[in-house]
Amino acid sequence: MNTNRYSTAQFTNTNFVTYGLLLLITGIHIYLMRLDRFEQIQVYYDYANSRPEILEGQYYRLFTSMFLHVDLAHLVSNGLGLYIFGTSVEQLFGHLRFLLLYVLGGLAGSLASFVISGGSSVGASGAVFAIFGALATYFFVHRDLYGKVANQQLRSMAMLAALNLGLGLLSNNIPGSNIRIDNAAHIGGAIGGLVLAGMIGPRYVRRLGIDLTGQPFEQLIDTSRLSHWLPALGVYIVMLVAIFAAAL
Repeated sequence: MNTNRYSTAQFTNTNFVTYGLLLLITGIHIYLMRLDRFEQIQVYYDYANSRPEILEGQYYRLFTSMFLHVDLAHLVSNGLGLYIFGTSVEQLFGHLRFLLLYVLGGLAGSLASFVISGGSSVGASGAVFAIFGALATYFFVHRDLYGKVANQQLRSMAMLAALNLGLGLLSNNIPGSNIRIDNAAHIGGAIGGLVLAGMIGPRYVRRLGIDLTGQPFEQLIDTSRLSHWLPALGVYIVMLVAIFAAAL
């Protein structure tokens, strides 16, 4: 068997990108809470995802809004989602692809919010849903590898997504409620994660190896190399830019 055709990339046991992102959004929130109320409002005013300002050329808001949260509950809910799904996806996809999923999938969520919602929004939920969507794509692609487990995971994730969407619709229609959930960002992020994971995600296959004692063992090899998925990454970025340009 010629294993040179396959990448040597395997599952990783470290999650420094996930933990780094958690530290980043937490550190930013702690910094904001140390400001007075006027300064806090000014930061949100300057960096939130807001259609009028983006139409004026402040495109960076699509990115910066992903790292701001309105209160502790908002931060904790997104942080938990990032921790629960991020640790799994980073181990399966590797550090670089996980970071790309978070940023580019999150941008898809910000773009959907800009196009559909039109209001002012902040939060990492679009990026978290991108990670969620990427995990769904992974199990769908590897159904033969995981069997019934993959189908169970996909059903559970579909129910969780439907529940989240339903809660979002419900909370946004409660009279007098100040809670507004940006469902457009959630859906856009999930779609971005689904698509991007399908384009650059790992493709694990079973292969037999020989250990140092000469005994055979089964291992998983990622057949998706950088040279395979890098062009697809470019296509995804062009798609985002084209949608944004059309929206403008």
